[in-house]
Amino acid sequence: MQSGKTVPIWEKAPMIRLVLPFIMGILLYDKLTEKSINYYLPFIALVVATCCCLILGLLSLSKKRYQIAATVAAMISICTLAFTICFYQEQQYKVQSITELKSSSQKILAQVSAIPTLKNKTTKYELCLLKLIDKQTTKTIKGKALVYLYTKNNRLSINFGDTILLPNQWQAIHNAGNPFELDFEKNCARKHIYIQQFLSAEQVFVYGKKNTYSFLEKTHQYCISTIEESIKDSTCKALLKAMLLGDEQDIDPNTRSAYNDTGIIHIISISGAHVAILFAAISFLFQLTRQQKHQWLKFIFSLALIWFYVLLAGASTPALRAAIMFSLLILGNVTKQQHNPLNQLLTTAFILLLLRPMWLFNIGFQLSFVAVLSLIIFYKPLRSLYSSPHRIIQYGIDAIAASIAAEILVAPLVGYYFHSFPPMFILANILAGIAMGFILVMGMILLLVSKIGFLATIVATVIVFVSDIFHRIIGILQAVNFSSFRSIYVSPTVLILLYLFITASTFFVLKKKKIAIWMSFLSLLLIALVHLERSISIHRQEKFIVFNQSKEVHCELIKGNHYSILNGDDSETFATKNAHIAYGASYKNGRDSRKIITLENHSILLLHEEYNLSKAFPIDILIITSWEKPMNITKVIQTFLPKQIVISSNGQAAAWAEQCKRANINLHNTKSQGAFIYP
Repeated sequence: MQSGKTVPIWEKAPMIRLVLPFIMGILLYDKLTEKSINYYLPFIALVVATCCCLILGLLSLSKKRYQIAATVAAMISICTLAFTICFYQEQQYKVQSITELKSSSQKILAQVSAIPTLKNKTTKYELCLLKLIDKQTTKTIKGKALVYLYTKNNRLSINFGDTILLPNQWQAIHNAGNPFELDFEKNCARKHIYIQQFLSAEQVFVYGKKNTYSFLEKTHQYCISTIEESIKDSTCKALLKAMLLGDEQDIDPNTRSAYNDTGIIHIISISGAHVAILFAAISFLFQLTRQQKHQWLKFIFSLALIWFYVLLAGASTPALRAAIMFSLLILGNVTKQQHNPLNQLLTTAFILLLLRPMWLFNIGFQLSFVAVLSLIIFYKPLRSLYSSPHRIIQYGIDAIAASIAAEILVAPLVGYYFHSFPPMFILANILAGIAMGFILVMGMILLLVSKIGFLATIVATVIVFVSDIFHRIIGILQAVNFSSFRSIYVSPTVLILLYLFITASTFFVLKKKKIAIWMSFLSLLLIALVHLERSISIHRQEKFIVFNQSKEVHCELIKGNHYSILNGDDSETFATKNAHIAYGASYKNGRDSRKIITLENHSILLLHEEYNLSKAFPIDILIITSWEKPMNITKVIQTFLPKQIVISSNGQAAAWAEQCKRANINLHNTKSQGAFIYP
């Protein structure tokens, strides 16, 4: 190869030829599939597309054209393979329709298929449906579902693997319909979950407790019990269980928020850093033998132990990614193959997506792979900027380089999904790396010496002491994260432009191509124009919104870059936060106590139950804000003669719909139609 010649990316990382068309097939399935798709359509598409490309190549009587046609046929085949896997996985987990379930039986037997998740007022259970049970018949069914049990008076002990009997009151999963809210319905559909129900503990019967446990499950439970007995500090205990075993259930919301705000949330997810620390510990033990001939044992033992550890910790996506990459690295060392991190990353992605294609849309999956890709691209160039002869200083430089390198590609994605940017991420990640390494190793030692009382007490005390110092410093760093860094809005257009800017800038720095610097400037110019257009839109905006919230009728008026609350709680909720960020609106001090407002020459009335209906006057839009007492619907309509009525009710929805239909009045129910936005 000639010196200085640029090697194409597909030659540096051949797996890109497999990964890109495979991802394209997943995206096509997610966007284009219909539920009524023919069972054999994927196979037909595969055969037709491949044959057409090969025939066209043969007819051209040109070797080069045939090679191009064969390449296109191969890419179509890979794309269709992804499409086919997505289709048949959906068929495997597809549940019967809600109508069929409601008419088929009175009880459902299901098994808890994941660790329960604690919410504010409920506990979420992911279920695998097993049987429809009637008084006389039993029918086997398939599918997944979600059940939320209200926490109040819930004395049931339901764990992963238990079977439960519950009523047949399924509802289709729908989005709340609030502006800029997460598409929960789509996310559940990608996990093949389409139905749910909300129940009290009295409506559920524990049919059977899981009584057979695998060796991994017994070991996991032993480790959990050991940590709970040895560590008394709740924050330290939760951190150790998450960091060591992947059990994040006990992480306090405030602690999780501190991790998010400082950019170190990755420490509670089993990932490459955990695997690297474990391998480093194994390598240290083997170095004590000072026998080079035993080094092959290190790789075999490390491989077995790391896979055991990953499976023990629940085999999360980041953990699987780290284990597969480590396995490929070991295989490369054994076979004397050249180390190619980018190709290993792409191979890992292909294997995981081959098993579960819909993981492509998982935020954790995306962040995990983007972080590693960012390290592969930027770590060495950043590390080479400065070196020190002192080992400790060089370690700090390496840590800073790694922290910055990982954040370059991750930051835009974090801003897009979570609307935040941690300004103290460099210092926080260095501190987290040191603390994680120490706590992780000491936690392993604690599990090994747990039966030696005095020694276990000493180790546990040291872990709690280090954890306390770590969390105190993280709390200080969190305070530096100003509110403006927690309300960043990154649109899809800006996200693409940011990655275009990063790509062009990197290409210019590494390859010194003039076209790259012009692309960088163009990207910044387009970002500035998008920001200017948004600023003008925010300055001119005037909106009235009735959000879909479970507790109350929450009404807000947005004018310019401020919002006022007309009805409902003052606190910002999950339903309203994303809307405030996207609309660029901050809270205006004080509540707007007006009951009648005028917007674009239309009058809007917020009607409470105590309102005197004897005073008749016309209103364009009528908002019913209270549901404690039933209203005289006919009297309300006759009094205000509204053109539009907005309600937020499940119980009286049918009565309102019937009366409004008779009076030829538009009715909007936020419970079924989502938030009401005017104009």
